[in-house]
Amino acid sequence: MQSTLNAASGIFKKTNETIGSGGGSWESGANSATIYIPTSSNDNANGMHDNDYYVYSLLPGNRQLAFIPKHSGAVNVTSGLALRGVRVQGLNVGSSTSETGNVTFDVYTAV
Repeated sequence: MQSTLNAASGIFKKTNETIGSGGGSWESGANSATIYIPTSSNDNANGMHDNDYYVYSLLPGNRQLAFIPKHSGAVNVTSGLALRGVRVQGLNVGSSTSETGNVTFDVYTAV
């Protein structure tokens, strides 16, 4: 999918967006003409207070697009595609919340 979107540079503009800051919930691109594809996730490196990350579509039905289990450092994400907005939820699996975790997306916007 990404190679097709990249080849259509006259139709879509590609940017990157990092969403999240540890535990919590964040939304981006609600009702916009965008496609969000998660590519990576980063969490604090100490491993004590890492988060599980869930990626949801903002379309009706609130479908889960990706699950990224607790990790330290950076990991690749290989599933998920959201149209018209995305929500990232970081859930703590330790005794306190990580302050550094996030999910990075390739974002394609219709030009």
